[in-house]
Amino acid sequence: MNKPSFLTLALVFGVGISILAQGVDNFRVVRVVGSVESSKLKRLIKTEDVIPEGDKLKFQSQRDYLIVFHPKQGRKRIQGVPDSQPREFNLLLQSFVKPDERSTGTRGSEQAYIDRLKSSFQDTVLILGNGTLELESKSILLKPPASVKAEYKMKDKKSVVLTVSSGQVLHLDKKTLFPDGQIPASKILLMYFTQDSNNPLDAEEFLGAFSPKYIGDEILLPEIRSIVESLKGRTSKEIEKETFDYLSHEYGKPQPMQLNAWLKTNRLLVEK
Repeated sequence: MNKPSFLTLALVFGVGISILAQGVDNFRVVRVVGSVESSKLKRLIKTEDVIPEGDKLKFQSQRDYLIVFHPKQGRKRIQGVPDSQPREFNLLLQSFVKPDERSTGTRGSEQAYIDRLKSSFQDTVLILGNGTLELESKSILLKPPASVKAEYKMKDKKSVVLTVSSGQVLHLDKKTLFPDGQIPASKILLMYFTQDSNNPLDAEEFLGAFSPKYIGDEILLPEIRSIVESLKGRTSKEIEKETFDYLSHEYGKPQPMQLNAWLKTNRLLVEK
């Protein structure tokens, strides 16, 4: 059997390395909203495509946008391209990625915060106090036009979308969520937008789907005070855990960050 020549091996391994490099070092498409055409692929871009080196992209309308991911540079969102003129991909990255957008390549702690937030807004959630929850700006920046919006459906199938954030604060009280006093037939879907839109397809992140439950402080505070009094000498962490477990079992899971703030506001938790 003939052995492959050095030139053949070089060519084979060269091609393999080239393909591997393209898969690892190039931007990969995560999401396409609208129609974005690649000059090198000679078709519309779709999820999981790898953007070829030196590619030119053509956005059909200004509303179209593209989310791509790079293993070192993280996630990038290209949007606001003003016309359908083909443009170099690198130029698009320089000109149409928002200047204040974070590179997600090193934001593990920030993503962990968002993941915790998502897991806390599932099933039945007990809304405490005035229903406010302050979000970390380093993880979810709510600088206009960014916002958090709630979407739900009424019994007549009508969809309602409304803004529930003001600055860095979420407002999940009855008056904000249900301004007309009617209880929805569906769960509340929380969405984080970085642009001015009411379309769920434009959401940057979905933060959870839950059913809110409201119990007045006149009921909850005496019960929690009784627990806290019984835990004198225990650490704040132990008190918070016992309170969380009790409320979860009797009423519904409270949002952990909101619970912490509610306990401190009512002087039931003192950090030592």
